[in-house]
Amino acid sequence: MDIHISVIIVNFNTSALLRQCLESLLAEQDAPLFEVIVIDNNSTDDSKEMLRHQFPDVHLITNSYNAGFAAANNQGLSAADGTFVFLLNPDTIVLKGCLNTLHRHMINHSETALCGPHTWLDQEQTFEICSLKMLTPERARSVFTRLPDSKRSQILKDIWAIDCQLWTSQQPCVVEGIGGAAMFINKQYLLSVGGLDERFFMGYEDTDLCATIQNHSKNIVVVPNAHIIHLFGQAKSLPQAPRKSVYSWQTAPLTFIQKYYGHKASMRFQMQRRLDSVWRRLLPERIFGESVSPRDGGIHLSWTYVPGARYILEISNDYIFFDKFAKVLDEPQITIDMSIFNRLKGFKWYWRAWDVPNGSPSKLLGKGYWCQNEKYKT
Repeated sequence: MDIHISVIIVNFNTSALLRQCLESLLAEQDAPLFEVIVIDNNSTDDSKEMLRHQFPDVHLITNSYNAGFAAANNQGLSAADGTFVFLLNPDTIVLKGCLNTLHRHMINHSETALCGPHTWLDQEQTFEICSLKMLTPERARSVFTRLPDSKRSQILKDIWAIDCQLWTSQQPCVVEGIGGAAMFINKQYLLSVGGLDERFFMGYEDTDLCATIQNHSKNIVVVPNAHIIHLFGQAKSLPQAPRKSVYSWQTAPLTFIQKYYGHKASMRFQMQRRLDSVWRRLLPERIFGESVSPRDGGIHLSWTYVPGARYILEISNDYIFFDKFAKVLDEPQITIDMSIFNRLKGFKWYWRAWDVPNGSPSKLLGKGYWCQNEKYKT
């Protein structure tokens, strides 16, 4: 029988999370025929033993060193027999019908090169994660620095419009990018563009792939009724997690800008970041609405009531809300379990609420912040 989907998972010391992910995959009884390939980047926990004993049908590829996320995915791609590949993080839970829904979309929409599911932050599906955004030199200055910038306001409005459409649409939603936690793509297409760029050890390999797809004038789509949970923060909090120096979150944006906009643009951005480190020391602490305090293990938020309206609540660890989580609500209030934010380890969190657009611009109905640490209170 022909394999329709190859699920490729890169693992490094996430045995318990990987087991949970595989159990959710194997519960997909109505999915097209699929195989699971796990590339282990020299884990020192019991990952390999767990796989061999509990999931003997999983195709396990073992590395003698940590090859990184992009390179390990490319190893899985070379071993894949499916028509499509589903690049999946081990700290995810695949919800019922996800594989079948993604597969059906790709079969029926040849204009789509890459699709992905709605991605939730927690098992209660309290917050959905925003889509990945392309990085340009103008956006890099606006979202990664606080230097004076006349374009920042418009850039953030454009980004908000993209996320608002994703969170409120019941139709396939074309986005700028999909994060590497769950990417569904035709195997031959991915091979034709060279797989993932291994210059990105971990971080921005997904942005790079999405930029390539955009340059080919193909669509990137988040598919309705396909859902996963991405347990952000759990893998990094494990005792066996890699050192922070392994991640390339600081250097990857520079590499990306240099690849697509040239060396001068990359050097200019590097200089802007250095100036920004000085500028931030001179800026006063920003007051963002009212401070709220957790109580009884939760945080209670409320905002202005609008008759007949629905609301978008956004949460971010940065007051410009570039990366954020969101929830669409029918009531102007919510109590959030603090366990979500304890896992994410952020020191200060910002929130804001809007009415869902309905033929007219949205109104900001409330905003504020809370601190995980007394040190960060204003």
